[in-house]
Amino acid sequence: KYLATDEGTEVIGCFIESIKDIGTFREACELAAANGKRVVVLKVGASPEGRKAALAHTGSVVGSLRAFEALAAELGVVVVHTQDELVDAIELLLNAGVLPGPRIGVVSHSGGLKDLLMDYASQQGVSFPRLDPATTEALDALLGAGSSVGNPLDTGFPGLSNPDIYQRCVRLVAGDPNIDVVLVQEELPRTAAKVREERYLRNLSGLARGEDPLPKPVGAMSLSSYSLTDHSRAIRRELPGIFVLQEFLVFRLESVADVLQEDEAKHHTFVFR
Repeated sequence: KYLATDEGTEVIGCFIESIKDIGTFREACELAAANGKRVVVLKVGASPEGRKAALAHTGSVVGSLRAFEALAAELGVVVVHTQDELVDAIELLLNAGVLPGPRIGVVSHSGGLKDLLMDYASQQGVSFPRLDPATTEALDALLGAGSSVGNPLDTGFPGLSNPDIYQRCVRLVAGDPNIDVVLVQEELPRTAAKVREERYLRNLSGLARGEDPLPKPVGAMSLSSYSLTDHSRAIRRELPGIFVLQEFLVFRLESVADVLQEDEAKHHTFVFR
């Protein structure tokens, strides 16, 4: 409730074992929503064993996760299921703003990543929209051999070796009428030796906030989760306008986009899948 009125707070992240007073929790969440602040909760006790462990640890009845998710849906609280999802949900909410829709376009420079994304998406029941024929034609002309045009897009060596080509690919996908949000393969550099990674991320931030900004939200995702360094955190602070996620959150992002759209009639929630 204090954070709901704090001017320096934009998103509130919570790790919750139990809620002793539902009424107070409801009031705090409603106050946060009224002040335009999102609440993200990682709730433990999804299993009977987990509830018993939390009861022994806290002395409080935890309650079922299903019941909590019903309450969260009513209050517009975002529910996540791992610590990584908690961090990335906060990152997304802080930097992406209101998402225009769930249709995701991916720009990568790895055929292996494209294959993995397709596998994960298939498992989660998520599909990537087909690019508009005009976009496909433009990408074919730009990339040529060594790439795989489609969605996800594998720019191959042309995109990996030429930042101008890669930026043009991002702009083409962002301008496609079938795409709402763009995810770009890149990771925060852990050392100053990662010159290409830093250059590509700075270019991406420039595309998002430059004189001719991209018409869609755009962010980066890494190939896998990894720890950050002082150098990577410093670089992150210098990348306005984009969100930076770790690992394959593309199928979860679709769930986010479903609910983070303008709708003054009600509050929304999403559940990471």
